[in-house]
Amino acid sequence: MCWAVLTVVLTAWFCFGALRYTNQIVVPVVGPVYSFEPYSSMLTVARKDPYVRGVILYLNTPGGLAYPCMEIAEHVKALREVKPVYAVMGGECASGGYYIASFADKIYTHRNTVTGAIGVLAVWMDYSEYYEKQGIKVWVWSTGKEKDFGAPWRPPTEEEKAKIPG
Repeated sequence: MCWAVLTVVLTAWFCFGALRYTNQIVVPVVGPVYSFEPYSSMLTVARKDPYVRGVILYLNTPGGLAYPCMEIAEHVKALREVKPVYAVMGGECASGGYYIASFADKIYTHRNTVTGAIGVLAVWMDYSEYYEKQGIKVWVWSTGKEKDFGAPWRPPTEEEKAKIPG
């Protein structure tokens, strides 16, 4: 059954991007996720369309940027409140892709699907010594205490380090 669903999803993706069947819509999330568009639009249309009775998410992605993946997941969560959502994992479904799938009612996967962990990698580059040696001065005007969290022109404070889990 999983192969039949996967065949339908792949056909829909190659032909139309998002394909309506009688009562369902297929939303493909393929490749790295760098933007939540057009996924959020398709999910919003599916949520509001009374003729769409369910959604199949086809996920073949290594994940991507945290914010777009979180936005897509929020749309899936909102959609799931009114209609069934099923996730079908392709060759890989890792990190943000797996996070998006976790909000579906049911997840279908093949035994050979590379399924990765849901995780976030935070990198803080500290160029403060380089800037000092090069004579680069940085002035910051900020509207809030944590607006420059992760800024490369300074090391993290002890308070900021304490806020980062791990």
